[in-house]
Amino acid sequence: MNPRTLTRTAVDLSLRTALAPWSTVGRWARTDGDRTSPIEVAVGRVDAAVRELAGKALRDDELVEDALRRRAAAENRAVAM
Repeated sequence: MNPRTLTRTAVDLSLRTALAPWSTVGRWARTDGDRTSPIEVAVGRVDAAVRELAGKALRDDELVEDALRRRAAAENRAVAM
């Protein structure tokens, strides 16, 4: 593993840990068979924003690209609601 991979993994694990309670609340907030809830969309947007910020701060293009993909996915979920 190179240093970039280690920092990327650290960002990923930190975010998953920090956002896990909110993701759980989001799953509980689904109603009437909804596939997603507004809380889950918000968690996805926060996740993407933090990843993008971390990617720019660490000058990690892969992390920034991942953030952009995650942001697009969150927007698609928001539109589908």
